[in-house]
Amino acid sequence: MCSSDLLILSGSATTFGPTYYQWTLNGTNIPGATNASFVIANAALVNGGAYRLVISDNFGVNTSAPADVVVQLLGVPQILSPPLDALVTEGSRVTFNVSAKGAPPLSYQWLYNGAPIPDATNTSYTTPQLAVGDSGNFTVTISNSFGITPSRAAVLTVVGIPEITTPLGNLIVPYGSNVTLTVGATGGALTYAWLFNNRLIIGATGPTLSIPNATTAESGGYRVIVGNPAGLAVVSDATLAVDPTPIITTHPQPQAALWGAAVNLSVTAIGEPPLSFQWRLNGTDIPGANSSTLAIPAANGTNAGDYTVLVSNLAIPSGVLSSNPTLRVTGPQMRLGVGGGQATLTLDRKSTRL
Repeated sequence: MCSSDLLILSGSATTFGPTYYQWTLNGTNIPGATNASFVIANAALVNGGAYRLVISDNFGVNTSAPADVVVQLLGVPQILSPPLDALVTEGSRVTFNVSAKGAPPLSYQWLYNGAPIPDATNTSYTTPQLAVGDSGNFTVTISNSFGITPSRAAVLTVVGIPEITTPLGNLIVPYGSNVTLTVGATGGALTYAWLFNNRLIIGATGPTLSIPNATTAESGGYRVIVGNPAGLAVVSDATLAVDPTPIITTHPQPQAALWGAAVNLSVTAIGEPPLSFQWRLNGTDIPGANSSTLAIPAANGTNAGDYTVLVSNLAIPSGVLSSNPTLRVTGPQMRLGVGGGQATLTLDRKSTRL
């Protein structure tokens, strides 16, 4: 035990008739220690030693086994209970406490983020009303003539009541779009939980939810719950509609080709798959031209004209029609023959220009 601690020794025995008690220290009777219990309010070095209780009655005397007491002199302050972390909402007050032992007198000084707090010199410190910006570390130093002992840092976290500053907005986006849902909120130490059609989205724990290449499966109701460690939360809701309608992102381009040259026309589109394609020449379907590209191995006069492509899917069977670029086929194809001292130029066909 330490000096200044409370020491209580007690004993009991079965006796017959009047019972007498006498406490001894190191074999010497302690004056006045004639009860079943022996109390020392403030232990000192001189109180250390072997204590025995001598009990007697009309039939004899019995002595207890020794109770060895070691008294250690208190020196540098020792912290028994350090101040504890606290999490509170703005407008609250917090009381930090510390308990310590050491050679008296003990002096206390509370600090906030390493700076002494004026007049905070007791075993406890109560803050004024707190704002979110008052979060920080509180410590206390305990000193006496032997030295100074600092406590651990008690972390104070002050959070505000969460408030939505930028709510979610309803969105209608094309199929395959990259969608970002964002909520703005204040309150401090915020946490986020996202739900889709009332089911938690695993891993979505920030103010932004990204949905790459959105499909109609992502259409529905979205909710974000914004809370803080104090257990307060607010909610923002929105709906996302992914439009399955085909959208042509790159239309076929006008071209000019020489008679007999290879020509390729192409289109790119997004929309709910599967996408279907039908190429047309001058408004008439081209049989078998049902892919996103149209290859003409050798252009001639019958290939010249205005081309369009109809892109459709199950959601929009009527389809979406592209722009109508013109293919110009120029010629005719010519052959040069040399013989008999003459040069001959033969035109295979009449030139066609549309």
